[in-house]
Amino acid sequence: MIQYLNKEKIDIEKWNRCVASSQCSLPYAYTYYLDTVCKNWGGLVLNHYEAVMPLPYAFKFGLPYIYQPYFTQQLGIFTANDIDKNLIQAFLKNIPKKFVYISTQLNHKCFAAQGIKSIKTRKNCILNLNKPYQELYSRFTENTKRNIKQADKNNLQIKINALPATEYALFYKINNPIEHSKKTHLLLEKIINITSKNNMGETWSVHSIQGQILAFAHLLKEKNRIIYIAPATNPEGKKQKAMFLLINEFCKKNATHRILLDFEGSEIPNVARFYGGFNAETELYPLYTKKIFSI
Repeated sequence: MIQYLNKEKIDIEKWNRCVASSQCSLPYAYTYYLDTVCKNWGGLVLNHYEAVMPLPYAFKFGLPYIYQPYFTQQLGIFTANDIDKNLIQAFLKNIPKKFVYISTQLNHKCFAAQGIKSIKTRKNCILNLNKPYQELYSRFTENTKRNIKQADKNNLQIKINALPATEYALFYKINNPIEHSKKTHLLLEKIINITSKNNMGETWSVHSIQGQILAFAHLLKEKNRIIYIAPATNPEGKKQKAMFLLINEFCKKNATHRILLDFEGSEIPNVARFYGGFNAETELYPLYTKKIFSI
């Protein structure tokens, strides 16, 4: 039986245990992360927490609708069992009809959703680091190698968790060209704090020889997947190729480990091309939308 529970009625321990043991455990689905990125959420639960599906929601004109929170690329079904088309359809069918609009991005293990009505496919980029660094580097594009060499000549420094979350968030607000709302940087500050507290995140930044921050990205950690979120670079950082250095140094540090670097995107061609320069591969995940009526 699949039932819908609002967050107040969810057994937090059982929910998080289900996410942790799932074939696709992602940090986005843990209760502490959901509590951080959205004010309201509930979830679908199969039997005794054999599978769960988070459903963040908000209100417009007093009507509830399901949406994808910022800094939360994939949700969907989390379970230790295989996810087939029948299971996906059963979960989608059990989303309460009180939600007048649904837009939710399922995780990459829900690939069986392809072919279901109202499902579209989106692209993500991942890089398998389980190879010697020289082998990883040999597969970078010539343009990426050239930019890394240029950054190396600038004597830039990589630092981890060097600044308070407030400073990273402000840097993001000032330098991110796709600043979706005035509150996005405040949400990022909360994410940096809560994931660092739970030992599930760290912030890498690039600094000039004078100590000025030029670029940063927050890295969410979950088992063998590390997710690169909220990257930002200032004009001087772009000039000095700071983000090329950051990703390259991360690859050096984690080469030969069973780690996937998840770039959390992108559908934007120029951004996808940047990740592709590090030989990132495309990983597909589904987007489910359903409109009862426009709000």
